[in-house]
Amino acid sequence: MLSGSIFVTLQVGPNILNETWLSYVLPEEKSSSNYLADFKDFDGCKMFKEVDQLNPNPINEEVCTKSDFNPNETQKCTEYIYDNEYFDETFVTRFDLVCDKEYQKSLLRTLLILGLLFGSLIGGRMGDQLGRKKAMFIAIALICPSCLIGGYVDNYHSKFQIFFSRSHTLKIDISVYAFLHLFCMGCVPIVWVNMTAYMTEIFTPNWRYSYQVAFGLVPLSTIIYAGILYYGRTWTNIHLWTGICAGLALPLFALVDESVRWLALNDREDEALHTLLKMAKMNGKG
Repeated sequence: MLSGSIFVTLQVGPNILNETWLSYVLPEEKSSSNYLADFKDFDGCKMFKEVDQLNPNPINEEVCTKSDFNPNETQKCTEYIYDNEYFDETFVTRFDLVCDKEYQKSLLRTLLILGLLFGSLIGGRMGDQLGRKKAMFIAIALICPSCLIGGYVDNYHSKFQIFFSRSHTLKIDISVYAFLHLFCMGCVPIVWVNMTAYMTEIFTPNWRYSYQVAFGLVPLSTIIYAGILYYGRTWTNIHLWTGICAGLALPLFALVDESVRWLALNDREDEALHTLLKMAKMNGKG
């Protein structure tokens, strides 16, 4: 719904986004936002000012007509209409991160890249120091709550106050979702890097290429996430099911052994030998 200083019920039927209606409600300007992407000739951030006199219909309800708007004056939109063909609600549509707030959406994209960069830089070092297995599961354990909490954030900005004394108070205004977004994206490459190292080290050289080809042909994680996106429909559900799927991987920590190569390189030969014997027994060669 587009609304200015006067609240109006827009009774224009299901085809509300038609060019005839938009022509006397919105100025004809280019817009950088994408929620009116099919109508690029109209500004999605401004509307013509509403006049004071409304024309009630016979059943005493307010109906928008061309005469209700002044084409010589514009005002900022305070409510918006979004295309929900693919998603019922996204983080952008939930908090109206468009027009004057579009920079907040761009900030999330920037934090995504920074998180991936940071995670890629520290992922290998974590695997070398802690082990491939521990690094992977620590990152997964952190992804799970950050996704679950992020799906239920009720505001883009959150304000906190830390009281040191009656006269000294520290006020902090941060975006909890942006922080969780950065944190989660920083954990994802840690899983990628150490999963790749783990699977490369667990196979013999002859089988490494076969694993890479099989993983490329059947990207299981991508298929699962595509299903979450298709059936989730809202940003809360997508976060919820992503966190649940991450949590379902945690019990595997008790079943997966550490990389034999990493154990051997870190002077833990006894554990490496025990793991090799266990693998040989499972393959019927022990």
